[in-house]
Amino acid sequence: MKRRTQKSLSAMALLAGLLALAPACYYKETRISGSGGVMITTTGGTLGDVKLDSVAERKVDLPLDFTAGAAFRTELRAGDVEIVSAEDTAHVEVTISAAGRTKAEAEAVLTRFEPRTVADERGARFEVQGEALEIHEGNTTYRIEPHVKVRAHVPDGSQLAIETSSGNIAVDGEFRKTDLKTEYGSITVASVQGQLDARTSSGNIGIRSTSGDRVRAETQYGSVTCEDIRAESLVLSSSSGNITVHSSTGSLRANTEYGTIDLAECEGSVEATTSSGNIKLAGGRGESTSLRTEYGSIRCSSFTGSIRAVTSSGNVRLEDVAASVDAKTSYGHIDCVIDAAFTGRIRARTEYGHVTSGIDIADRDQSKDERSLRGRIGQGTSSLELEASSGNITIATK
Repeated sequence: MKRRTQKSLSAMALLAGLLALAPACYYKETRISGSGGVMITTTGGTLGDVKLDSVAERKVDLPLDFTAGAAFRTELRAGDVEIVSAEDTAHVEVTISAAGRTKAEAEAVLTRFEPRTVADERGARFEVQGEALEIHEGNTTYRIEPHVKVRAHVPDGSQLAIETSSGNIAVDGEFRKTDLKTEYGSITVASVQGQLDARTSSGNIGIRSTSGDRVRAETQYGSVTCEDIRAESLVLSSSSGNITVHSSTGSLRANTEYGTIDLAECEGSVEATTSSGNIKLAGGRGESTSLRTEYGSIRCSSFTGSIRAVTSSGNVRLEDVAASVDAKTSYGHIDCVIDAAFTGRIRARTEYGHVTSGIDIADRDQSKDERSLRGRIGQGTSSLELEASSGNITIATK
């Protein structure tokens, strides 16, 4: 036993010696510097402590050989892109900024990169070509690239394909098929008149006054806000963020993992789902509406059309109910306020709680323990189905 222990200790000592002789752990990071917003990639054993305090900037205005209806494209590593309607001649305003330890070093970064516009069979594209400037500090290597700010004046009716790895995207104009993508940045869109696809990994998305056959917005970490959307299909998703829609037509599907969903004046079918957050629906109309949350409350008011509302843990409040409703909660209360226009069957049941009603119900059948209630109002075909596993149910009129 002693010999085996000695061998183990010897092996550990050998390993420690080899680790001591090995180079430091390899480090790599890409980030945006506050100095000029430049892209900096650092590699080496340690991060280093270089201060890039000097900034250089260059502005150019490039002509855009472009025919309305064609596609304008750009793909940047670090840059903000703004697309607006061209009032007369199509062109691109470009601002390039770079940082360095000295003014001369920052200028050297700029001289390595050249912005240009290129016409091709698809339309035109904007690009920036060049090689990063490498500087060394100890055992750390810095690769410095400039930050690019683009303002493109593009004819209405054109198509857009805009992508940046790190930066914001803003579009305002009556463009057709529009594809926008950024890894780290926000996206804002206004007045697009065609198919829209907006995606960001980390950032908010805002869309207003837009119409088309399909509008889709997706963010991993951020919120989605839509206003005045006229589309056959509106699809919104976020892994961690809120979703807000005010005034839309067409089918709407909203999904977030961790966040609230707030909908108002939605005309068309609605499907809203969140794993953890509240759902609110106010106004509008639709033939099929589904509201579902795992951990959160649901509130619906002044909506015309059938509604299905389900929560695992939270309250459900339904106001101005005039059509069929199917509401369920596992742990929470249900409050239902019926509109005078409602006519049809009523059925309410709770496992642990009470069902109370202060309205006139024909064929009323309520259990002695007040855990269930059946009946009807008028001779209509609508139905009111309310179910709670642990919670009270209240039915009232306005």
